[in-house]
Amino acid sequence: MKPRIGVTCGAKGLKPSYRAALERAGAEVVELPPDTVAEFQGLLLTGGPDIDPDSYNQDRAKETGKSDLDRDRFVLELARRAHADALPVLGICRGLQIVAVAFGGSLNQDVAGHSDPGLRHPVVVQEASRLRKLTGANELTVNSRHHQIVNVAPQDFQVSAVSAEGFVEGLESADGQFLCVQCHPEDLQEETWARALFADLVARAAEIAAVASRSSTSASDALTAVDEAVQAGPPN
Repeated sequence: MKPRIGVTCGAKGLKPSYRAALERAGAEVVELPPDTVAEFQGLLLTGGPDIDPDSYNQDRAKETGKSDLDRDRFVLELARRAHADALPVLGICRGLQIVAVAFGGSLNQDVAGHSDPGLRHPVVVQEASRLRKLTGANELTVNSRHHQIVNVAPQDFQVSAVSAEGFVEGLESADGQFLCVQCHPEDLQEETWARALFADLVARAAEIAAVASRSSTSASDALTAVDEAVQAGPPN
């Protein structure tokens, strides 16, 4: 059985490259527009509009774009619930920023030079990070479509990659549950390291799905045994 990966999206649906990357890695994709209730074993927090700065106790800067308050509320809660349920999480672009805000971090609302869709730039991957372990690289060349960055990382999270300016390009939880990047690896699937991020999420979700399946089978077997005993009646 394929693990189910919940994927955040807006009302217009999911960008095809997210679905393609996950399905290539062996997942069943479960779209999560605001207020969706669904079962899944892993969570992908995708890109999207700027997060409402009220979520991280800042006034709105003039450079900050329009926010989707319903989506913000829903996705912030999803991130916190995934943490509580120990589900693996991959955060991409806005998804990285959502994770930072959900657990007490904050954002810089505008930086120059990183929102060009055609831009490619290097990032340095920190040596002790999970991102380094997955990619096997101390430097990656990434795409860049953001004008906001993490300003203060939340407690119990570590910066896993930085740009030449020192901007946060990767963030991960100390326990390895959350792995986040500021770039868009779904659009870099020709790169082995980009595919590895999705493969890792799906593999971790598959472990959870397997455990749940075994537990369900055990419970079903137990109920069947009880039912058979009842039907057989008391021993002679």
